[in-house]
Amino acid sequence: FNMVKNKSLMLVSFSAMGLNGSQMCLNTYLVLFVYEKFGISLVLSGILFVISEVSGTLGRIAWGMISDFLFKGNRIVILLIITVLTAFSSLTVALMSSATFWLLVPIFIVFGFSVSGFNGIWMNLASEIVPPQQAGISSGVSITFGSIGVMLVPPIFGLMVDQTGSFTFGWLFISGLMVLVFFMLSYLAIINKKESKMG
Repeated sequence: FNMVKNKSLMLVSFSAMGLNGSQMCLNTYLVLFVYEKFGISLVLSGILFVISEVSGTLGRIAWGMISDFLFKGNRIVILLIITVLTAFSSLTVALMSSATFWLLVPIFIVFGFSVSGFNGIWMNLASEIVPPQQAGISSGVSITFGSIGVMLVPPIFGLMVDQTGSFTFGWLFISGLMVLVFFMLSYLAIINKKESKMG
């Protein structure tokens, strides 16, 4: 219960809720979206899904290295960058009226690299913003809240698609969600800066 009272941990966890939900939307709807919207074959649509997943796998390694070597372990900055890339990727696919397989490849590389590659940074941050002896429970609490996004966001996305008959509003919803996550992470950065100065 003390973990739930930790404002910084809750900001991380609610941000992860949005990112986790967005990741699951990409995984769930990518193939259907590409097949139905652009008329690309199911085989090639499936290959785009694989490309996004492989990009996410590489992202989990690369973001950690970028955080450690370029930003001196600053996880919040990395999550902010990931959030911006996810928002722009989602906005791009939302506004596209036509596309070929090869045009979509770089878009879904960036999309997957960002939204499917954030998890390691999130877990590190969740354990680093509490005293070392609370790292385990803080990770558990953050995963619990973050996982709620996996259950809530994809059905909302799907409902929007069903109600409008278009994937556009679903992807715009993801972009809007990333704006909310960006503000939460920015607030977290301000809190951390104040605590560092006081410390």
